[in-house]
Amino acid sequence: MNIIFDLGGVLVDWEPQKIFLEFFKDPALAQKIYLALYTHADWAELDRGTLSAWEAAERVAQRTGVAAETVQQFLLNFATLIKPKNETIKLIQNLKNDGHKLFCLSNINPWTFEYLNKHFDFFKHFLGIVISSHEKLVKPDPKLYARLVKRYNILPQETIYIDDLKENLGPAQELGMPAILFQSSPQCEQEIQKLISQVRLQAAHNTLNFIAGKFSWEGYIANYQNTEDKVIAQFVLAAEKTMSSGFNPKQIREARLTVLSHIETSHEEHKTDYSKEFELQFNKAKRCGYGLAACILFPFILNSFLHDRQNVSPGLFKTVLILALAIMLFLIPKAVNLMRCPNCKKMSLRLSDDFCAHCGVRLRNPKGRN
Repeated sequence: MNIIFDLGGVLVDWEPQKIFLEFFKDPALAQKIYLALYTHADWAELDRGTLSAWEAAERVAQRTGVAAETVQQFLLNFATLIKPKNETIKLIQNLKNDGHKLFCLSNINPWTFEYLNKHFDFFKHFLGIVISSHEKLVKPDPKLYARLVKRYNILPQETIYIDDLKENLGPAQELGMPAILFQSSPQCEQEIQKLISQVRLQAAHNTLNFIAGKFSWEGYIANYQNTEDKVIAQFVLAAEKTMSSGFNPKQIREARLTVLSHIETSHEEHKTDYSKEFELQFNKAKRCGYGLAACILFPFILNSFLHDRQNVSPGLFKTVLILALAIMLFLIPKAVNLMRCPNCKKMSLRLSDDFCAHCGVRLRNPKGRN
């Protein structure tokens, strides 16, 4: 699973007004510069990397009368006041240990990112990092999200995006990513685990649908709509092995057997068992088959037996033959109907299969075939 994290407000504490106040000390001065800088379009230009610290400081100085050198000093040093969110850092460590691929997508100016990257070791957990000032794009510009997806060759449908700003979730969702609005680390962890299960389940269904087009696995799709995450993960591994092999016949068979083995051992309770009903139908169908065989053979046996008898009516063989044909016309549709699945009523003539090829219910007990 791919998981993309925002930086400020998610991985590090980000309360701008507190940072301004902590640096400038004077509440009135801190609020004055906060309004002239952070709430101004210049802050986005800093994040975009199209405005230097000194240029921004000069503009703020013109708007507030505060010395440009003071503002520049703040811009170059406020990163020292940023603290990591330890609960979230622990979360990404656990996610990394579980094998998930982690990425970072953040609006941040280059010198602040350089400081954080140097002093916070959690960046080592990320497989890829995309920074707005490096790309000359800022969130919520969809191009920034698309750039990360393309650069690291990830599937949006198998990726979770996390941000503390609602307006930043939309572009990710438009790409097909499930998104989480970060409120706290425990809340985020709970939603991540829920989405991981949902995304894996959907990925497995997509893979099943893909394979079904080539191998008639529709029945397995229908029968396992609510499988658990563990079995889904095992299935996806087997299916990925199959697809990466270029549909080598031997590996396809191995993957199919692996999948069926996992289903057999882990999801017995999810299978709808029609084996008893089908056994009764199958035995009736066999009796119909015996009757059909008798109808075919009996007229010829009778004709051979009576061939040399002079006192036998010439129309007897014809009468017996017509009677046999009538019985056959009665037995054939009956036998056909008895070979239908008890659940979906569709034909299930592939006698080597344990499940209906159409709806997926069990028709045979593999330990004791009919």
